[in-house]
This record gives sequence, C-alpha cells and structure tokens, in this order.
Amino acid sequence: MAVNQTLSRWKLLLAACASVLVLACGGDDDKGNNDENEPPATGVVLGNGIVGKACAADGDCGAGGSCKKTQGYGALSDILNTFGFDTSLAAPGGYCSIACTNNANCGEGGVCVGAFGAIVMGECRKGCASAADCRDGYECAKRQTTPDGGVVGGTLVDLPAQCQALPPIPSLGPNQVGAACSNAADAGVALNSACGTGTCTLGTCGATCLNDSTCGAGAACVPNGVYGTTGSCQETCAQDTDCNQYTPTGTIGCIDVNGRKLCAVKQYPLAPGVLGTACTADGDCGRGGSCAETIGGGFAGTPAPGGYCTLEGCQDDTVCTGGVCISGAIPLANRCYDTCTVDGECRTGYSCQERPTLNDTTAKVCTPVAAARDAGAAALVVGGLDGGV
Repeated sequence: MAVNQTLSRWKLLLAACASVLVLACGGDDDKGNNDENEPPATGVVLGNGIVGKACAADGDCGAGGSCKKTQGYGALSDILNTFGFDTSLAAPGGYCSIACTNNANCGEGGVCVGAFGAIVMGECRKGCASAADCRDGYECAKRQTTPDGGVVGGTLVDLPAQCQALPPIPSLGPNQVGAACSNAADAGVALNSACGTGTCTLGTCGATCLNDSTCGAGAACVPNGVYGTTGSCQETCAQDTDCNQYTPTGTIGCIDVNGRKLCAVKQYPLAPGVLGTACTADGDCGRGGSCAETIGGGFAGTPAPGGYCTLEGCQDDTVCTGGVCISGAIPLANRCYDTCTVDGECRTGYSCQERPTLNDTTAKVCTPVAAARDAGAAALVVGGLDGGV
C-alpha cells in the first residue's frame, strides 16, 4: 500500500498512556500533574541548565544526573518494550537526564516527559521554543495534547515542547518509495532489499524523512503531524498508472492530498446527505461509508447515539461530501464529520464542537456529547486509536 502506515513513536506512546490510565487512573482526577510547584517525588533535582547537555559519563551531569545514550519516555517506554515496540532513539553526544515525576525534578529549563503523577515515572528533557534551543542532532518537538472528550477530565496526554533526538533519516533511490517488498523470512532475498536503507511496511517500501530530497525521485516527504517534525515518504504521481502498487480495480491510485498528487488508497466520496445521519450498518451509509458506533473522544471514542454515517481514513475534504475530514490519532483514524455552526443543527445527542482538521486549523462539527464521567470512565480510553479528538 502506498500510504506509509508505520506507527510512529508518538502513536505508540499514546497507546501506552491508555494502558496506564486504565490501570492507574480509575475515576480519580489526577492526570499526571507536571506542576513545577510540586515537590520532586524522586528526591533528586538536576542542576539548573543541566538537562539536555552533551555528556560522556554520569559525572558530566551533576549530582544525581545520568548520561543517557538513548531517549525514551521513561516507564511508558518500558511498557511498550514488553510488547516488542522500541520507542527509544539514539541520543547523539549523550543527553543529561534523570527519572522524574514532574518538572521540578528537571531543574531550570527542563521538562518531565511521560510521567503520570507518582505512579509512572518519565524522564527529563530540555524544554524549547524553537530549533535554535536544541543541539545539533536534535529537534524542538512542539507541544502535543490529545483531548479525551471528557472521559478522564479533558486531556488524555499533554506532552511539552522539548529537545528530542532526530531519528535516523535514510536516503532512498529513484522510485524506491512505493515499490513492492517483503519481510518474509522465506522470501529468498535479504530483508528489505528492495527498499535499500528504507523500511518495508505492509509490503511497500517507505521511510521517515525531513524533506523531499531524502525520499528520492518520484516521492515526497509528507508530514505526519505528530510529536516532532519527521514525515513519511510517499510516492508522487500524475495519474493512477504512475503508482507502483496500482491495480486495475482502483484500490490504489493517484489522489490529491492537501494540494499534492500522491499514490494512496482511492476513496469514493460519500453520497450527498449521508454524512452524520443515523445508521445501524455500513450499508446504510452508501458506497464507501461506514456506520460508526463511536466517534471522536480520545482512544475508544464517544458513543454515537443512533450510529453516525462517516468515511474512515479520509485524507482530504473532497470525500466528505458536505462535511470536513477531522484529524485522528493516526491517519487511518481520520474521519469525515458533518459541519455545523450551532448545536441546533446537529441531531439529538450531538453538539457543535471545534475539532482539528488536517491543515492545522479547526472546524465546527457535529460530535457526540460525552457521557458523564464516573469511577470506571478511564476504562473507556482503551479499544484502539479511534480519533484522538
């Protein structure tokens, strides 16, 4: 498939957060406070300006500091590692840090990433406002928040802006992106051989990228819109037959994605008047449509009274006839929403709320009213990456 569907470290982190919330949050209002006025629960405080410094040994990081050779998300990374997902990146030149429960552990200029109160410890990173605040080999990953639709108090995850190690950026050759590949052990060829220094995901060559030049001719770097600035290489095209994975059935074709022609899953636009209507099965929503039982509201979504006709995995507004494509926690979780200006334009059980679009803007859409929170509400955040909005 031409769309790079590799889960980023950010999405994996969100999945770990959901697990932690289910185990630890219950109905409590404590969402992992990073209040700088709170006492450092670890009992150790990094010296001011120490976090993020280059280092060769722990002694370079002051009393109690550690010289990290990799960056992760503290205990959240440990959780993901047990499931075989490595969220760590090599830290060029070493990175002074320490385990933390809040920003107070990290000293002046530091922020605690990945902590949930005193239950799950994170790690200190250097805060930033722009790339100029970070060393070579690091980027200023902008702040990321994930609203949860009111399930656990308003914000499921709140990751601060901080200096994060850049992932390895491969350099692909002409027309490698989108080429067929195999990770099968019995393929008779070296794994990923068709992809060079790239990766083979779902039978298709791709790679992480910072700009178009790393993707080779015939491909472009498409931002992921996630924690950090890296994107995914995606095959470019002028017509359907330009796509490496094109099939006569039209499953993969050339579509317009935010003003660029890219090879991706072709989608049929929803029929006029279908979006946001009640339904009991996908067939009620016409060709390409889906009947959503939940929509928006964090990971598991908020229950959609009477069902909600939508189109899943939208990549632009053109397929959302009469509506808009709202950004999800991963591209496959993008969904079409019915637009509105006031609550009265929405069905019973829905209200007119602002949600993030694919273009870093917001739109007012008809969204289910979140149920009242109770002691077991945190369990609602599990069940998959379903919108994150």
